[in-house]
Amino acid sequence: MFYFYRWNSLYDCVVVLLEALSVGDQLDAINTILINHYQPNGVSPITEVDIRVLKEYKLVMQPVAQCLDMLQVEGKAYMGTLLPSIWLMKVSLEEQSQNVNLLYARPLLQALLRGFEKRFGHLFEADKLLMATALHPNFTLKALETIAPEKVEKIKNMITRELRAIIEPREEQQQLGQPTMQEPQDLDTRLFNKLFARGVANQQQDVREVLRKSMEEWVPSQGELAWSLFPCQHREMWVDLFIKYNTSLPSSASVERLFSMAGDVLRAKGSSLDEVSFEELVFLKGNIDLLEEMGQEDMDEEEDL
Repeated sequence: MFYFYRWNSLYDCVVVLLEALSVGDQLDAINTILINHYQPNGVSPITEVDIRVLKEYKLVMQPVAQCLDMLQVEGKAYMGTLLPSIWLMKVSLEEQSQNVNLLYARPLLQALLRGFEKRFGHLFEADKLLMATALHPNFTLKALETIAPEKVEKIKNMITRELRAIIEPREEQQQLGQPTMQEPQDLDTRLFNKLFARGVANQQQDVREVLRKSMEEWVPSQGELAWSLFPCQHREMWVDLFIKYNTSLPSSASVERLFSMAGDVLRAKGSSLDEVSFEELVFLKGNIDLLEEMGQEDMDEEEDL
């Protein structure tokens, strides 16, 4: 099954055409149509060379198309997916450059690699994009060890600082709400507290160590995002920071889909809709899949009862 996206329309058409040409006598049938109906307009029949060119185009452009699809798909449109996706595209293109059988598409491949460095190379120096990737459960800090190893320590420190800025004020607020403990009169207890009780500096050090250890031990997970995929220590703060850096969209595809849905709602017959009703209808249309899932879950629960 093919999922067509506007940005990949040419590639998708080539894929479908090659699939059609590979079936039985389709090539002869298509050429008959071209000769009978389009040759007077200068259209030539499809030759074996044409098919070879199309196959090489498909081979070279496949990493680009897959990268675009990954960045456009609804469930993965997080900013943290941007760098891993384009990194994979680059690696795949570099692997293609080793293909000695490329006869016609090599100039295209070379242009793509040159264009990558010019267009995307600087993104791997952008701290906020790297943080978005490191905070994404599908990638975590371990992804940076491959795509930007020289930035790992810096990003780790930046994430630690931001998390501490969220965690420590909350913990201080909680401590202020607790009753003040009186100094124990027992000499042994006082001696133990003075020697081993954690002060504020030690508590801050502990928070920093816990966060850094959590990052180092955080293993990437495949599949859909879930609350349970984030580190268990201070999980709520991890999720807050993930939202901060991953809410931005890596492509405009989701926004374009929203505009398209809005156009389906606001037609001539519905031009008298007030803005509140219009927004509610667009919201329902955009989230109909989630609503159907919720309805199915409710039905399943009723059946269990």
